[in-house]
Amino acid sequence: MRTNNIEDFLNDYYDPEKQHKDIKFIIDSLKEIPELRSSLPEHIMDLEELIKQKKIYINSELFALLDKTDSLLARDEILDLLVFSKKDKEKVAEFICNELIKYEHIPISKEIESYLWFLCDKLFSLKVKKLIDKYHKIAQISSFGKQRQLLILLIGKIGDTSSIPLLIELTEDKTVDGHALDALCNFNDHRVIEVAKRFVDDKRTWVCKKAKKKVMLGVVIL
Repeated sequence: MRTNNIEDFLNDYYDPEKQHKDIKFIIDSLKEIPELRSSLPEHIMDLEELIKQKKIYINSELFALLDKTDSLLARDEILDLLVFSKKDKEKVAEFICNELIKYEHIPISKEIESYLWFLCDKLFSLKVKKLIDKYHKIAQISSFGKQRQLLILLIGKIGDTSSIPLLIELTEDKTVDGHALDALCNFNDHRVIEVAKRFVDDKRTWVCKKAKKKVMLGVVIL
């Protein structure tokens, strides 16, 4: 049986008292709902409970579902489920990186800005270190502007010294300079101290404090 409305679908198939919980059927049915292809499937997050309670693996079906919709809001929700599942972290993170890179040469609308922020936020949550080269590539896409801020913080937390030159370069970009400094402060390197000195009189309180602390510690350490 097919339904035309996500809410009706959930009422029919997500009732905890009912036993017919074939996940592939649920996902296939969701593919047929017109709302999913055109707008936010606001009830799809109920799948979280299903995943949490039953510990069901549905990531392959969710990846297939991503191929069925171009709606950024729908993709947002589906990717949220993939991150929530805590399975296949590296695969999910790599998919998100590739999703970001797709927008390198596309004009950035307000809707896309929100989506880029969401994607970088999910990468920050996943914290997959192996993809550092892809993080570097994304961080260099200047058209993404401030949407890169969380990704830049992630690069700093990973602590790979190959990131230092890129982060220093990003301190010249006004949309991410404070976050690049924050990321650099994870490294004990004389180059970082020199960069921090440029920000000790910054008008942004949090940036100024971060810079002064790094310079002070750097003098003691070095």
